[in-house]
Amino acid sequence: MIKDAQQKKIQVSPKLLAYAAAASGAGDYDNINVVTDLRKVQEAVYASIDLEKQELLLRQVSQITLSEAQQVRIFPDTSLVYMYRNRDIGFSGTLKAGKCAVQTKFSKFDYENFLVNLLTTERTSFTAMPLRKEDGTQPIPITNTLAGLRGTLRIDDPSNKSGKPSESTNYPVLISISDAFVYYNDPSILKGAYDAKRFYFQLLPFELDSLDNFSEKALLLEGNLVSAGIFPPIAEPLRIMNDYSLGFITSAPEAGYPFYETNSRYNKQIYLSHNGLQGAGSIAFLHSNAVSKKLTFLPDSTIGLVAFNAPERSAGTRYPVAKSEKAYMSFEPRKERLRIASYGDTPLLLFNEEVLLDGELILDKKEMSAKGTLFYKEAQLSAQVFKFTDVDIFSDNSSFALRNRFSQYGENPLAIQSDEMKTHISFKTRIGDFTSNGTKRIMFPANEYYCQMDKFTW
Repeated sequence: MIKDAQQKKIQVSPKLLAYAAAASGAGDYDNINVVTDLRKVQEAVYASIDLEKQELLLRQVSQITLSEAQQVRIFPDTSLVYMYRNRDIGFSGTLKAGKCAVQTKFSKFDYENFLVNLLTTERTSFTAMPLRKEDGTQPIPITNTLAGLRGTLRIDDPSNKSGKPSESTNYPVLISISDAFVYYNDPSILKGAYDAKRFYFQLLPFELDSLDNFSEKALLLEGNLVSAGIFPPIAEPLRIMNDYSLGFITSAPEAGYPFYETNSRYNKQIYLSHNGLQGAGSIAFLHSNAVSKKLTFLPDSTIGLVAFNAPERSAGTRYPVAKSEKAYMSFEPRKERLRIASYGDTPLLLFNEEVLLDGELILDKKEMSAKGTLFYKEAQLSAQVFKFTDVDIFSDNSSFALRNRFSQYGENPLAIQSDEMKTHISFKTRIGDFTSNGTKRIMFPANEYYCQMDKFTW
């Protein structure tokens, strides 16, 4: 305001008019707040101007509030901030907008259009309000982040930089202009089993509004899951799952999805979450079948607890009846191999339940083999490699023990014990042949006696 005493006139400047309009609510104004902490580091100069570039360099900046109403703030990671013509700002660090946080190597605040150009970002994360009462009332971090996002964050309408109430309630708005990616290679997800180069979700460009109060259940991010060849690309939007990860639940088409790039197909439900890629149903391999309520699909195998059944095969690839109510399965489709391991106190049952296996069964096109310990009546046989037909057990190197059925309390329970034995047991003739590979020593623990022999028959 300029006062002319002689002419008794007062000239009102445009700045005063703008201030009066802002104070009365009739006009807009910016509400940018730059916070510095000069106590942390002693600087020779805390602010400087490059006259050639027309840039203002600010040091020791801890926070910049761009809009208090929309909860949009900058937290520089180097405490250095560049301010350009007309209050534009260049920075690296974290940009927070409501439930969204963008870690950026360099982004630029555009004052005129009241937005931030996200030029180079490292990761974009979200928080969600609790989905269940038992999860409390505070925001919960989403476990997955978006990598490589490029686009803009529109803070508010350019004509409403002050953030006063208006009809436009969908700000802030995050706009992605190119593909971004969600990875599942964190060590907390199955010990990092999903390699980021082979397994990822490719997000299509998207627009997400109301970053300060969007509905968790309505959040959908379109794109495709690339699953390291487990399935072909799956076009299904990501959403917030019950474990606060980004994932989805979908069903395979009626004809099924190709499975691990083989002729096998999978036609049940598919789940993606922080637990990995999962499903449920049955795995049919050769003449065997494994049924599970929870299968986990890894890049090279499918694992899970299963009910397993393999009927006897007396022609072609011969093997005995094998089954278990609860066993651990690892199915490797590309290698055409199925592994079934005993689980807890539940053994695998072989040869019409005459033989119990505490160990692992391996089935492929050539044969059925195993490793571990076989239990048959009073006998037990341990080896790294067993091979089976429908009526035979073979091993090139095994340990054999026969329990003493007449042992008393305190006595050695073994009647016979021998190691390094080539073994053939026939369930057709009910005869076991054992040939020594090593010391030829046969122990009789109950009798405290041993002998040496090349071969014996049981």
